[in-house]
Amino acid sequence: MTIKHSTRISPVERDTVSTWIRKGARDGPAGLQAQPRSGSPPTLTLAAPTLAIASSQAEPRALTQVVARLSQHTAQRLRMSSLQRLAKRARLRWTRVRQSCKRLRDPVACARGQWDLETLQHQEDQGKIAL
Repeated sequence: MTIKHSTRISPVERDTVSTWIRKGARDGPAGLQAQPRSGSPPTLTLAAPTLAIASSQAEPRALTQVVARLSQHTAQRLRMSSLQRLAKRARLRWTRVRQSCKRLRDPVACARGQWDLETLQHQEDQGKIAL
């Protein structure tokens, strides 16, 4: 089987298949086993990420409260960046809420617009126009 054929039948990139072949030829079957990686081991228990994701889904705009609640329930401290990373891994997306522009609008023009809308609604109710 060629590298091109193996990438068509499996969801693996060509470079990954090429690396597997090279490691298998160099080290044999032992070369295909996962090797230890650098970095510290995970500090969260297995239940903590699940709880963090569930809390993030319940309150997506209150991540600081999610961090505080998680530290109370599990007695483990979670940084905001770690919570954001977990949410990204779980494919959670949210956007920042846009602040209201109410204080920037002209009150006279706003009242006039509301009156115009009420007038149009009244005309539609009488059957004079169709909105």
